[in-house]
Amino acid sequence: MNGYTRQNGVAVEEEDRKNGEHGLSEEQVQLLKEENEGMLKHYEDTLDQVRTAEKSMLEVSELQNTLVANLETQSSNIEQLVADSVNTTENIGSGNKELKRATERKSTARMVFFASCGLCAFLITWDLVF
Repeated sequence: MNGYTRQNGVAVEEEDRKNGEHGLSEEQVQLLKEENEGMLKHYEDTLDQVRTAEKSMLEVSELQNTLVANLETQSSNIEQLVADSVNTTENIGSGNKELKRATERKSTARMVFFASCGLCAFLITWDLVF
């Protein structure tokens, strides 16, 4: 009947008929099905492991990209700090030179200060004596 046989109202596929043509017993067919199911489960488990490994690799890649971005930011910050320290060193050197020059020249404010101190000392002494 067109590759199908009727048994209790259910159509049995042509595959069962072919198995009989190849000389396989029902036990052998069942054993092959079990082996196929075992292999399928093994390959599905392996595929799950591969997917897990792929996911882990993607996460590592994302972390590496984040690390690279942070290292670039830190590198630019360090370069700025180095430039600032060089500028600070130059400014301190210039400031020290200015202070040295300021202490060497005669200042009118210094003279006024000393004159005021002398006058105050004289007045206090004058007040005590007379």
